[in-house]
Formats: sequence, C-alpha cells, structure tokens
Amino acid sequence: MRDDRAICPDFALDRPLPSDVEAERDCVALLIAGAAEWGDKLAAALTLDDFTDKKLRACYDVAMRVFKESGVFSRSLLQAALDGNPDAKRFIHAADLTEITRYFPRAFAAGQQFIDRVREMSLRRRAIRELFRCLVSAYETSEPFADGLARINEKIGGLSADTVLDDDGFTHISAEAKTTANEIENREPGKMTGLASGFHKLDELTCGLQAGEFIVVGAHSSQGKSAFMLNIATHAACSRGVPVLFMSLEMPRKRLIERILSDRANIRGTALRNGRLSPIDVENLRDHSTRLEKTPIYMTAPATKNIARLRTVSQFAVRRNGVKIIFVDYLQIIDCPRVENRQVSVSLVSAELQKLAHELNVPVVVGSQLTKPMDKTKPHRPRLWDLRESGAIGQDADLVLILWRPGVYAKQNGDTTADDRTTDVIVAKNRNGPLEDFRLRFDYEYSRFVGIEEPTATYAPPIRRDEPVPQTVIPF
Repeated sequence: MRDDRAICPDFALDRPLPSDVEAERDCVALLIAGAAEWGDKLAAALTLDDFTDKKLRACYDVAMRVFKESGVFSRSLLQAALDGNPDAKRFIHAADLTEITRYFPRAFAAGQQFIDRVREMSLRRRAIRELFRCLVSAYETSEPFADGLARINEKIGGLSADTVLDDDGFTHISAEAKTTANEIENREPGKMTGLASGFHKLDELTCGLQAGEFIVVGAHSSQGKSAFMLNIATHAACSRGVPVLFMSLEMPRKRLIERILSDRANIRGTALRNGRLSPIDVENLRDHSTRLEKTPIYMTAPATKNIARLRTVSQFAVRRNGVKIIFVDYLQIIDCPRVENRQVSVSLVSAELQKLAHELNVPVVVGSQLTKPMDKTKPHRPRLWDLRESGAIGQDADLVLILWRPGVYAKQNGDTTADDRTTDVIVAKNRNGPLEDFRLRFDYEYSRFVGIEEPTATYAPPIRRDEPVPQTVIPF
C-alpha cells in the first residue's frame, strides 16, 4: 500500500487512516457464502480500493472475478481460482476462507450496513488524501490562485458526488415505479414539466426545458444564437421570476444588459448606443432598468473561460442563489487545461457540461458554433454533424437546436431582396420528444426572436418619432 505520509510532506499523520477491518471481513463473507443474493450489490458498491487489509483485498478480488466470469459461485470454484493465482495464494489459505465464512450469519443479518460502512471508511480516507493535496496546492504560488482554487473545488465536488450510497445508486425499480406513475396520473393536462422558453412551438416539442438536460444551441456566426439564448434567459427571469445564470465568454456584461433593455423596453439597439432616445424611450428605459434591478439574473465576466471555474461558479450560483437554469455562450472558447488536442478538448468540455447538468439537476443551455460552409454561395442546410470540432457534442446533448437563416447568405451574395430575418429552428436532436422544425423571425432592432405565427402583443409596437408620446408605461 502507498505511504499516506508522503502525500503532504509539510504535515505528518499522527494516527492511522480510518478503516473498519471487521466490516471488510463481513463483506467478503457475504460474497463467499452469499454471492447469489449479495454479489451484484457488492459489485455495484465496492472496489478493491475500498479494502485496507491485504488478505481481505486479495480474497475479495479473486472471489469477485469468479462471480463475474462464471455467473455462479461455489467454494470449489474459488479454491480453483486461488490455486491458479500465486500472488493471491501467498495471502490466502483454506483456513482463512473457513474463518471468514464463519462470520456469514452476522454479516447476512446486516449486510447493507457493512457495505455502507466499508464504503464510508473508504470515502473518509479519500477525503483526507484529497484535503492534504489541497493544502499542498494552496502553498503553490506558480499558478494563478483562482485556477488553483477552482481545481480544489472540483476535487471536493467530485468527492461529494461519490458519497452517494445505495439509496440513490443501486436500487430496484419498484422503489420509483409507483411514485412515477402517481406523478404522471396527477399531472395537469397540458401543463409543462420543465421551464418555459418563451417560444410556444419549442415548449410544445419539449414540454419545457427539463431539469438535468444538456441543451445545445448551434449556429454559424451572426445567426443569432447569443440573442436566442438571452431571449430564453430573460423570459425565464423577467416573465417567470426564475433565477438564471448567464455566462457569456466573449460579450461584456454591459453589452448583455443593453440587449436585455432593448428587448424588454422596446428600444432600438442603435438608439441605446447613440443616445438618441425619445421621451417614451427614456421613460421605458428608467422603468425597465428599475425592474431589471430586481430580476434574478446573474452574470459572469468574459474572463471566466476555464471549465473548472465554470463548474465552481455554477455550483455556487445554484447553491447560494437558487439558480434553476444555466446558459453558457459558447462552448468552443471554453478552456480545458493540459489538453493540447483541440478536438479532445472540446469533447472533454462537452462531457463536463453534460455532467454538470446532471449533478446540479438544472437545464444547462450551451451555444455552439457550426463548421463553416465550404461554399458560401450555396451553403447547405446544417444538421447535427455540423456542430464544430467534435461529434461528441451531438452525442452528449439531450436537445440540439440549430438556427438557420439562409437569407443572410443570400444577401451577402448580392440578393438585396432576400429575407434575412426568417429563421428556421432545426430540432436536430430531441432525446425525449419529436423532431419537428419551426420558424421564428429575428428583429435586428431589438435583438429578439418572435414566433412568425404568434402574437407579439407582449411587446410594445415600434413608436414613430413623429407620433405623440403615450402616457402609459409598457408592462414588463
């Protein structure tokens, strides 16, 4: 076994690491004498690293190999396996097997307790080792403190995720089947089970954005993926009061807020930037900026591009601020330290974001670039495999939406009459629903998408400069 004192040279362990050899022995007894009932549970819960006693570890290793390879278990099969394994035979003898199985009645009476006990002691040992490594990392001054802190948080967070024992891991379907059936039966007809996106057709296809899902919004440059994601975020926060975390990795927070105000207060973006506001614009700006101060939207600085930092910020936001949905714009500029291959890096980032959605049990909506069309004069309609730099993104995602505005390319190629506002929303993947495309219209002036066949009365109509100023304030 490794010397645990060598993990942290600045601190000496003045007592042995926690363990329970008797519980380890009882678990081995369960496997040898009760494999038919306990074999699968032991295989799901314990590994060799969970055992501290060399003899018990060797016996568990050989016995579990016999159980997994043969599907049945007997003393004779175990003895034959030991005879063919000289290394294990150095530790284990026939008398040892007899002595271990003598404890089976005690082990059988409280088997799950002994499994949990061995697992708990293993996690305690791992916690001590990880915390020692964190102490060493805190002394390291050659890297930015924020990076080291993010890595420490990632280690502790990973340890926390591994503390899940049998109740939330290995379980029979009966534990959830009745509860799930009752929930379905009592659901209000037509009521969404997820968070509303603000787009009727999308909510119809998905029943809302579901907790724990990894959602990808793909588009070529200047097709509106940032605006689309921001529209969903502001609908959730402003119209529904849902706490939102929006992490834009390339756009300053001030620019994001300008877009939100343009959308919600119905003020043209150019007017916000050049300051040429009408009296009603000023009134709406003041009203909606005041409302925005009370809206549960949280943002990060564009510098937050490290995947470990993103994880740390997300965990903090969910735990401290009750965030129910996370947006990341966009995937390809997230850094994955110590990985040089670009495709591997993007794949790892995609897997981490999927894992983050599962761990925090909130929708994680991520923007993604598409591969540039080879012929811009005749660009093809994008599909799932066009997600840039990695096929893993499409594999990891639960829902993939691709924004496609062919009129943008038509105008770039000289067609001045082309409609560059109509947007096809291609549902390229929907793990839990149908694949059905729909259309939206992009309003450049207000950085927002609206349904082509849906009313837009939730927003004030554009006001001409020569019209009299209305006396009512537009509702948020």
